[in-house]
Amino acid sequence: MQAQPSDSGIPYAFYSRAIRQSLAQFPNLSLPPWARRELARLVPELSDESPPPITTAEGKLRLLEAITEVIRALGQQGVRSIVTDDLQFVQDAASNEVAAYAMARLLPEGVLRPLVAFRPEELNPLVRDTIRQQALQGQALLIDLKPLSETDLLRLVRALSGASGAIRFTQRLYGATGGNPLFLLETLKSLFESGALQTGPEGWRTPYDHETTDYRELPLPASVREVVWRRLEHLGAAPRRLLEAASLAGDGFGLEALRGATALSEWESLEALEQALATDLLRPWDQGYAFSHDLLRRSVREGLSLERRQLLHRKLAQSLERQGDSPARIAEHWEEGGKPREAIPWRIRAAEAAVRVYAHAEALEQYQKALSDGAEGRVAFEVQRERARLWQNLDERTPWAEALQAMQHLADELQEAPLQAEARLGWAEHHLLCGRYGEALAEAEGVLQSGNLVAPLQARRCIWGAGPWPPPAVWRPPKPVC
Repeated sequence: MQAQPSDSGIPYAFYSRAIRQSLAQFPNLSLPPWARRELARLVPELSDESPPPITTAEGKLRLLEAITEVIRALGQQGVRSIVTDDLQFVQDAASNEVAAYAMARLLPEGVLRPLVAFRPEELNPLVRDTIRQQALQGQALLIDLKPLSETDLLRLVRALSGASGAIRFTQRLYGATGGNPLFLLETLKSLFESGALQTGPEGWRTPYDHETTDYRELPLPASVREVVWRRLEHLGAAPRRLLEAASLAGDGFGLEALRGATALSEWESLEALEQALATDLLRPWDQGYAFSHDLLRRSVREGLSLERRQLLHRKLAQSLERQGDSPARIAEHWEEGGKPREAIPWRIRAAEAAVRVYAHAEALEQYQKALSDGAEGRVAFEVQRERARLWQNLDERTPWAEALQAMQHLADELQEAPLQAEARLGWAEHHLLCGRYGEALAEAEGVLQSGNLVAPLQARRCIWGAGPWPPPAVWRPPKPVC
């Protein structure tokens, strides 16, 4: 019997369909008249008599017993096991009462053994508790299906593809799904339906193989996203809010950062985290936590509206600020939260931290992001000044000149003489190192004559270096290469 998502919320929908399927397979199924009359409430063609309305608990008990009688009759026909898949879709209270009642009656009788597949975190608590109780009493056996190992997945892929290779494909597929059978099959189905799954001498491959290590570039199958969100809905509001923030926080997030972003209390956050860990949605990672695999994180993230996603990013930025977290991470959350100007000082701090450890390329990237976030005026001038110094240290003269040009443009816009003098001195240094001694001398003397002595020693050094050749032996400019 296959439960369906549409069964949820419709009283007895699953059992009505199951009874019809059973009668179609066993037309001569022996049912007592009273049972047929009761079952006519769900399957009207079973009796010409209209069943009386259920007005008492005793009347409802007769209906539950009639449904149980169908299962008992199937056992008498030689059926030894009834297989039900996706029991978690049977979520209406009436159907859950049937499941609990029938299992409690039939399992001790040993008439037949139902085989039921379900996702525990999505199952109705009433049915889940009944199954656990029966397992404790030895009347049922619970088998927790674990994800496939990479070796098992390779064996499966080879069997499905008919090729002996597929090692690289399997490694990437395993990295994308964590071995979860549902995610595996849905990802394969999505690849196949899109035409991206191709067969070659080495087995299956995709156009993404040269661009990815774990297929994160693949479109997320809608079925996977739906399954993940059903799991979240059954966890409750607090775990869902915690996981929504976690989906944007990056691997290694801490509980304190998430708590600050969700406005949950300390105890609510802890209980929500414990639920997420118990249901294998999250796992310990480094000194914090991460999603069990990337499809879970992507499913949660892509299910968020733009407004909710931006709000969570802003809350994460504020929470990380309070904790003194990495300036680059804080800046990224402000940018993703739709507030790039709030990110500017954090990008500058990240650049300054990179300079302190001589990570000049990283510092240049952070300064460029500060400019992209909208840095303007004096702040933009200072950013360009630092970029010019870094390019000078790296002896990259073309980008150094571009930064100087930006400095000069900003200084002219601001109409601040000290900034204009600083830009001219920067040009003097550039001309000097490029062997343009006349231009260097003109820029330096112009600064000294203007009276804006922001750096008189620097100006005099430029004059000295660009003066009569050769200059004193204590200092010699490098060979021009510009």
